[in-house]
Amino acid sequence: MELTRAEEFFIKVYRNFDFLRQYDFEIKEFCSEGREIWVTFKNKKFNREICIILEEPFIINVYIKRKNLLAFSKSGSRFSIYDYCDKYFEKTDDVSIVAKFIKENLMPVIKGEMWINKLLKQKKIVLK
Repeated sequence: MELTRAEEFFIKVYRNFDFLRQYDFEIKEFCSEGREIWVTFKNKKFNREICIILEEPFIINVYIKRKNLLAFSKSGSRFSIYDYCDKYFEKTDDVSIVAKFIKENLMPVIKGEMWINKLLKQKKIVLK
């Protein structure tokens, strides 16, 4: 039996982003709608959502969203890793490369310790 593209993507995300489960992130949503496929992880304690999307033409993108404490403030509540990380690796369909980059560079953002602008001021983001 052969897996569909959506099933393969879900398995790869589940395996490569297993480090999120160590921080009590749970899968909130898995969807295969049209040409895009995505998995969303959520952590209520950190007020974070991480959405891993397989976009056309087979590019992995990740959006990290924080819930604002002030409901009227929407600025800077969501970003794509490619907004900041294009210079570190080319857009790819390899889930493991994206997961490794996030694990090695963006954990303070994932764990709710700081937001991306503060992280960028404090250190260089590097790809090992």
